[in-house]
Amino acid sequence: MSQSPFESLNVRKNNMESIIIKGIKKPVSRLGLGCWQLGGHGWGINEPTKTTQAVLKALERGITFFDTAPIYGLGESERVLGKLIKDQRDKVVVASKVGLKWETNKGFIKKNDLSPDRIRVEVKESIKRLDTDYIDLYQIHWPDLNTPLESTMNTLNCIKDEGLIKAIGVCNFSLKQLIEATQYSEIASIQIPYSLIDRTYENIFDYCIKKKISIICYSPLAKGLLAGRFSKIVSFPSNDHRKYHPYFSPREFKNNLEIAQKVSKVAREVSMTPSQCALLWVLNQPAITVAIFGATTSRQVEENTMMDYTKISKTTLDTIIRELS
Repeated sequence: MSQSPFESLNVRKNNMESIIIKGIKKPVSRLGLGCWQLGGHGWGINEPTKTTQAVLKALERGITFFDTAPIYGLGESERVLGKLIKDQRDKVVVASKVGLKWETNKGFIKKNDLSPDRIRVEVKESIKRLDTDYIDLYQIHWPDLNTPLESTMNTLNCIKDEGLIKAIGVCNFSLKQLIEATQYSEIASIQIPYSLIDRTYENIFDYCIKKKISIICYSPLAKGLLAGRFSKIVSFPSNDHRKYHPYFSPREFKNNLEIAQKVSKVAREVSMTPSQCALLWVLNQPAITVAIFGATTSRQVEENTMMDYTKISKTTLDTIIRELS
């Protein structure tokens, strides 16, 4: 593995490496499970039993970091996750989010709202749905350009002082926005999309290392592209958010598919699956603390957690870094 600026713990279960995130006293697994699919919304046809089994498999495999949000299934992801982790709450790190407000009486409409009153409503609703007393990592989902950031951060500081949350994070912030946020709060983490297909946020790496801000990357498999599942443009159903995602747009898909095919080729050379190869590349990038992958089946979780990413031979690692960077 690359040298991380964060403290690695000698706490393992089924080869899962753990680290420390500021403000969170529990070990945080370097692989996390994204729980959007648990909400049954945004990923096309959803089979609740299979997504539930994926969470249980993640717990079995040593994953302790679970990322959710109120917007995922309009609260359903939080409700289901809360039930599944209840018996292991003292070991599990729950990350949820704030700031996306939906209105179902007018159809599905969402908007950014990080006003103090809205934050207080959301944190209480999330805690209730998760059936817990606190949230380990509470993250701003998207910036709200209509609310002063100082006001938002001061409110988050207050609910942290009240014990409702243990640490504050942000998602999808630019470097400028992140720097401003650190003026008002201790920022534990920033969550960004990052993969071999999307390296947009690499300009934040140096600042995060300097400030010891954990970088949590989502979409390390680029919505399934890097898992080797696609060989041509796919027509997703209207209830699958990938239908509208830039990764799959006609303008970008051809180039993205070429990258995915290269990952598959290198994976064969080093006797890995494409998903394992892509995750290993991400986990060896400077400053990346945690990589969150999504899964709709326990088999996908098994695949992504079956190897010890810290014990890959130097030859194998050098091949992956050289061929794919």
